[in-house]
Amino acid sequence: MKLYFSEQDIIDSCCVFATRHHGGHPQDIEVDLQFDQHRGFSADIRSRLTHTLFYEQDIVDSIAFYLAEYHCFIPEHLRVDLTFSEIEKIGAEVIVV
Repeated sequence: MKLYFSEQDIIDSCCVFATRHHGGHPQDIEVDLQFDQHRGFSADIRSRLTHTLFYEQDIVDSIAFYLAEYHCFIPEHLRVDLTFSEIEKIGAEVIVV
């Protein structure tokens, strides 16, 4: 099975994953996804109390965590590939193996 995550889906995943580490509620987290050709993907994560940076692996982990927590997927059975295009912006293809 193959799933596609839009930029908003990835933002939601980062919010859920960030609250796991920092507490609070997903709706209290602000996420700014970024892509740089040389440095790859990153996400600037902000809440009232914390500010942190997620790197590419953190974003991949957040998608796997989100799918496990909300949809009962097994994270070890997921292959997540982040994508970027000028039209669709940042996205992800998730393959369930």
